[in-house]
Amino acid sequence: MSQVNFEINGTMGYYCVAFLDLLGQKNAMKAIEAPFRQFLEAKRVENDKGAELVADRLYAALTASVGVIETFHKSYELTKINTQAALDAFLERVPAHLRGITRRELSTDIKHERFSDGIVIYASLEPSEKNSPTQALQMMLGLCGHLHVMQLKKGKPIRGGIDVAPAIDVEGSGLHGPALVNAYLLETNAGYPRIAVGEGLLRFMEAMPEYDPGGHLARKIVKYQHRAASAMVGTDRDGRPILDVFGKGFRSHGPPGVTRQTLGECLQFAREQRSRFEGEKGAEAARVAQKY
Repeated sequence: MSQVNFEINGTMGYYCVAFLDLLGQKNAMKAIEAPFRQFLEAKRVENDKGAELVADRLYAALTASVGVIETFHKSYELTKINTQAALDAFLERVPAHLRGITRRELSTDIKHERFSDGIVIYASLEPSEKNSPTQALQMMLGLCGHLHVMQLKKGKPIRGGIDVAPAIDVEGSGLHGPALVNAYLLETNAGYPRIAVGEGLLRFMEAMPEYDPGGHLARKIVKYQHRAASAMVGTDRDGRPILDVFGKGFRSHGPPGVTRQTLGECLQFAREQRSRFEGEKGAEAARVAQKY
């Protein structure tokens, strides 16, 4: 019997993990194949004019697929940068003698991994000088919700799941474990463009008021983080817990940029999609129309 010996160099604990998937990319990717084959054939027979015409269609297909995916990932990175910049600006306004404690309670170590047209965002919930678990949860909800809104506004919706459970962050390999599986299953079963919230996250959120980082100011910050996180989570019409990006709580406590006007543009896109699919025939069109 063969045996494989290995060592795991990683950090295991409870993590908040989100799995976000950019919708519509399966068909967008399929649209690349035909113009690519036509382009190769035109080049083979030395039809330069034909190759040039097909190249335009190929570029359009790549822009609608790979280009959309790249823009999605850049949007996440920009959202994270802007959110951190807003926190840094807030810290500058905090009195100097309170700034050290406040900075500690607002520090996080949020990471992400790319999965083609999806992204995994995760944060350890282990407290340290550089990571507040309560701030990590609030930031995760804010980042995911903001990305959800911005993608709806662009007409390129995402679907997602976010949960808290054990996982291990393996050096050089990334995140593994139940937290990632839970987030993926929540996304898969979400049904339509929304971010489903898992039971583990709800339990963690309920326990947040019991967390005592030490000191009166730190406890006040945790109390606010609990209030903010709770305000961003709601219940959808089918009874499922979701990240409620259209609620007042998210506008009040989420990252900057989510305004009534922005949400109005998102709703307009949803109405247009519903009208579009209601006008088409077939069971699949009816199913998609119902989602919107």
